[in-house]
Amino acid sequence: MSQKQQQGSGSHHDNPLPLDCYIHNVSKIQKAQLSNRQYFNCIVQSSENPIRAVCYSPEKRAQIHAIASSKSPVKLRNFKLGDHGNDLVITKHTKIDPLAREDIPFAISEELAASSTGDPIKLSSVHTLAGEQLISVKGEVSSISAVKTVSTHFSANTPKQDIIIRDPTASFKVVLWGDHVDSLTLNQTYLFKNLRVKITKYERYLNTPRSDEFTANEIEPFTDPLVPLEQEVSTTSIITGSIIGVHKTFKTLICQSCQKRSIDVSGNLAVCQACELSQVPASCPVHWLVRLLVKPEDSTKKLRLSLSNEVLKQFFSIRDIPVDLTTISEEDLILSILDTSLEKFKMTYDNLTNELVNINID
Repeated sequence: MSQKQQQGSGSHHDNPLPLDCYIHNVSKIQKAQLSNRQYFNCIVQSSENPIRAVCYSPEKRAQIHAIASSKSPVKLRNFKLGDHGNDLVITKHTKIDPLAREDIPFAISEELAASSTGDPIKLSSVHTLAGEQLISVKGEVSSISAVKTVSTHFSANTPKQDIIIRDPTASFKVVLWGDHVDSLTLNQTYLFKNLRVKITKYERYLNTPRSDEFTANEIEPFTDPLVPLEQEVSTTSIITGSIIGVHKTFKTLICQSCQKRSIDVSGNLAVCQACELSQVPASCPVHWLVRLLVKPEDSTKKLRLSLSNEVLKQFFSIRDIPVDLTTISEEDLILSILDTSLEKFKMTYDNLTNELVNINID
């Protein structure tokens, strides 16, 4: 979106100025998880960066799909911008008028058009695409990380695995979630279908989608040379040491509906601030975060390390201590941890975040 359009748009509820654009990558009609509203996505290519658009008027899909298929330029009116200005909302009041090709001052993006066909695109083209777009790519698996279990907005315990794929043009990080972890072989070439483009403030990567079908099928290797592998700097360290103290504990409740950690307990009710579900506090899953003081065996410098709920379960499991993290009190949790102060543990931690990722008895 241009600066002028953004200034004229204001909040999500204001109408921005009309937008000349091309439309790509129209999805099938889907249902929103929480509201059950029907919607579909597409990619809007303006004179600047492409952005994702969502339409909650399924009756418009046939028209928008036809426009995308014909690669014809259009003018959008009466649409809305998302809260952060990085997506666009097409409503039943949005007007979509055809434009003559000579009336639009920029050409259609061949990379975006190619990504809409479902055929694999070059990895170097991913840098030109919009966030949340579904694409197909061909790549050799060049690096596979260990599986971690993390908490997300949708699940308290979700397996996650990072891989690096490459082709003759670029290399890219792919994040595998859930059932897709440990499904790929190092140095094997795959055709990946329906990977989602993710863009954050710090990076751009590819993600297995949560609801759309994803496949990774073995395919013949590339005949052209692949881009060289970048030498990565390890961000994890392994120490042997003892736990000498607990600095702080944090206990949060997880909503049974939206799985977010945004519960506000008032009296006998736990109310989710995200989806507004009222529930009994005792029925909500519990998530702990513990900050430890650790004394490494080979250093006089003590470390402050964070222990997530998942690694906390691993900690009690390797010591064969039956602990119910849902009902345990903060005091009993701390005492159970400090009861190990004479034991030595082999600990792997992320030296950027100081978060423990693995712990075993030495």
